[in-house]
Amino acid sequence: MKLSAAGFPDDLSTYGVISGLWSSSFALGAFVGPSVSGYLFDVVGFQYGTFFVISTHLLL
Repeated sequence: MKLSAAGFPDDLSTYGVISGLWSSSFALGAFVGPSVSGYLFDVVGFQYGTFFVISTHLLL
C-alpha cells in the first residue's frame, strides 16, 4: 500500500516518522527480549524457559 493511498503525504517527514517508529520498536524488542528471557530462565530454569521461547516462536 502506498502512503498516499492511506492519506499520508508522500514526503520526507512521513518517511522520518516511519523510520523512527521502526527503530524504536526494534530497540524496545532488543531490550525487552533478553530481559524477559533472563528473568524467565532464572525463575523456571533453562528447559522450561526454552520451551516457552519455542512455543512463542511457533505461535507467531
